[in-house]
Amino acid sequence: MYRIFLIFCFLFVVSVNVAADEIESAEALTLADCVRIVLQNNSGVRYAKADIQGKHAARDSAKKDLLPTLSGRFLYARQYDYYGPGNEDYHAASVSLEQPVFAGGSLVTAVDMSELDIESSESELKRVQNKTVLNVYKAYYDCLRVRKLKDVASMSVYRLKSHVKDAKAFYDAGLIPKNDLLSSELELAQGRQDLLQCQNATLLAFSVLNVMMKRPVDAPLVIGDITTCEKREIEWSDVCNRAGESRPEILQADNGVLLAEKAVILARAAYLPTISISATYQKERESPVSIVFMPSSTETRSIQAVAEWRFWSWGQSRDKVFGAKREIAKARETALEISEGIILEVRQAFLNELEAWENIKVTKKAIEQAKENYRITEARYQAQLDTSTQVLDAHTLLDRAETNYYNALYDYNLAIATLDWASGDIVNDELGMTNYE
Repeated sequence: MYRIFLIFCFLFVVSVNVAADEIESAEALTLADCVRIVLQNNSGVRYAKADIQGKHAARDSAKKDLLPTLSGRFLYARQYDYYGPGNEDYHAASVSLEQPVFAGGSLVTAVDMSELDIESSESELKRVQNKTVLNVYKAYYDCLRVRKLKDVASMSVYRLKSHVKDAKAFYDAGLIPKNDLLSSELELAQGRQDLLQCQNATLLAFSVLNVMMKRPVDAPLVIGDITTCEKREIEWSDVCNRAGESRPEILQADNGVLLAEKAVILARAAYLPTISISATYQKERESPVSIVFMPSSTETRSIQAVAEWRFWSWGQSRDKVFGAKREIAKARETALEISEGIILEVRQAFLNELEAWENIKVTKKAIEQAKENYRITEARYQAQLDTSTQVLDAHTLLDRAETNYYNALYDYNLAIATLDWASGDIVNDELGMTNYE
């Protein structure tokens, strides 16, 4: 049993080492890689693309309403003559070709509305893609953030272990009271709890990114780090102009107004006549077989032009036109509301970017000061010029400074991405993503 236990332990250690080697040797995914994978597998993107295909089919169908139609007709009738020699069967077959000439503009308007529907669906696809890319940015930076905070927590535990070791040595030598040693040990216990929380947060953040990429939730995932950032020079007027030209929501709202205007034209078509031209060929005989195989003198060829005009429908057409006009007013108000909301989103993202950059400068300087403060305090503690409480305070300040810096670093990168999304330009040329198709 002892040998079996040793073999089991050996196999377990080997499997853990192999798994660790596989993770370390796996190629790190960049932000662009994650974006491409998510866009290829995202359900919302697939749904939007399927909707575009359906709108193209509807547009093609509307165009074919302008073309001539060919139809066939077969008629059978039984004629009963109560006063004549007997009953008679009547069969007729006909072929007709019909071409619509004028339908009050409804057919052409239907094609125009189908084109606008396609543009709206394409804008919806872009909106879904932009939002999906922003969510990938958030998940990616969140992974980097919690991973760095886990490193900070690990280093914090390392420093606390070293301090507890020194405190225990000083206590054994009678240089410090026991409560100083207890305070150091309590701080170490708290540091270990914080490290455990950071480890769990890291696992959860990587799980979220895995799920977004349609990978197993616990699949090993290696991503490249981003430890630097550069200030991007941004003008408020440029951001506003880009948002007005690029945000798909604005194009969707404008198309909504155009669709409402087209709906008025469609409703007014009921006031106008419909004109069509048709050509018909018909044969009549006593039996269906004779219609096909026997010559007949009862052949009819006709060409006709039909104009139909509905003069009175109890004001129904007027009510439809009135309702369509009200929809125009609603669409215009909706477009204005969407435009105002987008401007506010852009403004907030613009201000967040400025704030995030200032936080980076402040926190970067604070790290240098906190490190120097901890070094000096630790040296004075070794010389018994400072107390354990002062060392723990300096340690806390250093942890806070490092945490604030990494939060500010990834907040700025996310603020840039959010500003790009708000201005309708989330695609970053540096990532090589100029087309999501």
